[in-house]
Amino acid sequence: MIRIAICDDNRNDAQDTKSLLMSFMEENAAAAFQVKVFSSAAQLLASMSSEPPYHLYLLDILMPDRNGIDLGREIHNYNPSSLVIYLSSSPDFAMDAFHVFAFQYIVKPVTKANLFPILSEALLHLKDTDTSFFLLKTKTGIMRLECSKIMYVEYLNHMIVVNMENESIYNSITMRNNFDEIVKPLTKLPFFIKPHKAFLLNMNYVICLQGRDFTLKNSTLIPISRNNYAAIKKLYIDFMLNKGYEGKYDDL
Repeated sequence: MIRIAICDDNRNDAQDTKSLLMSFMEENAAAAFQVKVFSSAAQLLASMSSEPPYHLYLLDILMPDRNGIDLGREIHNYNPSSLVIYLSSSPDFAMDAFHVFAFQYIVKPVTKANLFPILSEALLHLKDTDTSFFLLKTKTGIMRLECSKIMYVEYLNHMIVVNMENESIYNSITMRNNFDEIVKPLTKLPFFIKPHKAFLLNMNYVICLQGRDFTLKNSTLIPISRNNYAAIKKLYIDFMLNKGYEGKYDDL
């Protein structure tokens, strides 16, 4: 079941969009949608504390309480694997939308002709990049770990050590595959970076970059490879700037 959120302060536009989603579902046997309409950015943001993230968000850009671009940025920070489609009466905001990882941009009115092809593409994307959970083989069985909650992954003595946000640590069985092959599903997500041959890092948990290390929220230091330092630093800074974050960077 694909969960879809519509956020539009224009009630008629929101209902028209919802009706189109229902029509798409009727015409596509593989599509199973659960759709919820929010009338404001504040209402949608409030739902994040009590509901799981939606797979797909359709956001109006011009809303009175908060524009859709800023809302999309917060959604991306909350769950980077969610897709965001922007809806606007003007094409003027398209560049800003794609700077915050828009999946697509539709100029209103939303119609079958401009929405259905994008929905088909989104379904394929959600199917092909379903990396919301990382499967880890341990001595007690296969663990299903939420990707966004993984702080970092370490390759140690031919084992994968996964460190979670809640400070839980999961150790794999001894692995024959190389590190890159094992963590490949995670590297498809835009918030993971490989700063060192033995580490994969979730950049959402970094509080600063100083010297040759990333410092995480739990004070863990993750080393950065000397040979790839410049490239890693640029990737991290670009990621944080896209989040609208003014953090601490050493020697910028």
